Amino acid sequence: MESKIIVPKANILRVHQEQDDFTFWKGFRMPGTEIPGLIAAGTFYKKGRNFWDVMNKKNALIIELKDQYFKKLIVEVENPIETLNLLNTK
Repeated sequence: MESKIIVPKANILRVHQEQDDFTFWKGFRMPGTEIPGLIAAGTFYKKGRNFWDVMNKKNALIIELKDQYFKKLIVEVENPIETLNLLNTK
């Protein structure tokens, strides 16, 4: 089974990687899986609907969105610096 979230680049407000945003409490799970310090995956509600897919927060990015189902995507990527630069360019 494969799921995808497709977001037009025009709907990306900002992409950043701030450790303060990787808090212990992700929000209310709806549905989601969380084992603190190990994995966060699924939908969590905290100041809006957010999607998490993170095992290693050092490789995770926060993608803030407009006009989308999710307010933020917090996802782990293979190369965070390269991906951050790519998504933040117009």
